Amino acid sequence: MPTAPITMFAEIVPLLMGAFCVTVMIVLPILLLVTFLKRSKRRETGMTGAEAELMQELYQGLSRLESRVESLETILLGKAPRGERK
Repeated sequence: MPTAPITMFAEIVPLLMGAFCVTVMIVLPILLLVTFLKRSKRRETGMTGAEAELMQELYQGLSRLESRVESLETILLGKAPRGERK
């Protein structure tokens, strides 16, 4: 009965191949889709607290820089500030 193990092996291989195909064609794309959706949700939530604080500091710094530049223009050029020019 040396043919019995070969017959058993011949029955198992298609089952394993079918399970592999199901995994590759159905389960793997679903897992990739779920991962993609989770990452995109994380991006939609917006800035973190540290990022928002950094943006606010940058805005305040640029506002101060703008007023300093206008003051220097007034001193160097002897003109009225931008809002008062004609």
